[in-house]
This record gives sequence, structure tokens and C-alpha cells, in this order.
Amino acid sequence: MNYNPAHMTPPDNIHALWCDYCGEQVFALGGDYVELLDGIKVHTDCLPEYAEGLQRRIRGLDNKISDLVERDLGQ
Repeated sequence: MNYNPAHMTPPDNIHALWCDYCGEQVFALGGDYVELLDGIKVHTDCLPEYAEGLQRRIRGLDNKISDLVERDLGQ
């Protein structure tokens, strides 16, 4: 396969950006993404679902911490 710069996802394009939520390509010139901490890139359309998933993870961690604290204080 020859390199085609007009191709959407060339296999040898090391500068391509990808959405960390859906896995689709992110275009830097279009401004259709948000860059979060640690270089995480998420489409603006994927951002609500991504944030909801993070909130679920945080709630789960809070529950685990409170269980550990209850066990330690109960002894």
C-alpha cells in the first residue's frame, strides 16, 4: 500500500491523534476534541459519556475507601 496523505488513517502516520473514549481519529485542525490532563484526548461528542464513566469510577473508589475505613475503625 502506498502512502496517501489524503487517507484518513494511514497506518504509518505517527502524528495521528485518537480519541481515548471511542477510538476514532481526532483532527487537530477541526477543533472537535478536548485535551484533558496527561494528554488524554476526547471528542466533544464523547465528553459527557467519558465524564460519566469517570464519575462512576470515583464513586466506586469512594465506596471502597469508606468500607476500608469502617473495617479499620470497627476493630
